[in-house]
Amino acid sequence: MDRTELESILKKAISGDQIACDVLYTEYAQPLYGYIYSRIGNRLDAEDILQDVFIKIFRNLKSIKIGPDGVRPYFYTITRNTIIDFYRKKIPEDTSEDLNFIPYEGNTAFEDMMVKESKIELNKILDLLPADAREIVILRYISGLSNKEISKIVGKKEDSLRQTESRSLRFLKSKLHKKNEK
Repeated sequence: MDRTELESILKKAISGDQIACDVLYTEYAQPLYGYIYSRIGNRLDAEDILQDVFIKIFRNLKSIKIGPDGVRPYFYTITRNTIIDFYRKKIPEDTSEDLNFIPYEGNTAFEDMMVKESKIELNKILDLLPADAREIVILRYISGLSNKEISKIVGKKEDSLRQTESRSLRFLKSKLHKKNEK
């Protein structure tokens, strides 16, 4: 969605146009859900948080300013803060649920089982990273955000992000190599 189209949709949404609100939801719900689910690990909680995120977004439509990267950093910042609020209120019972938000089209039951097992292993290895590093890796490689966007979301300089990302990837690579050697 280009800047002009986004400005038009935001203006319509501010004036109460339901279709414009639906367009915003359709455009951003899936990537935000994937990010939430990767941090929470529980579908029901992720859906509840996504609902809270969009309530906050729609309540604050008038204050949204479109930056050079559109509204994505703003929406992810709201999402991140909502996740933090969730953790302050509740400690999740099980964070080992698989990463089903990663798209995959398996052809056989065996392939589906192997992918599910891989996702579980990936989640276990990601859990070994410190929380801030895990969040950066998830935002970069699962949500597909740029370092510039992540910088705005987590409030760190891009150089610091690249350093954390590099260290995290080396760590993950070493863990995967050790696992594969067994």
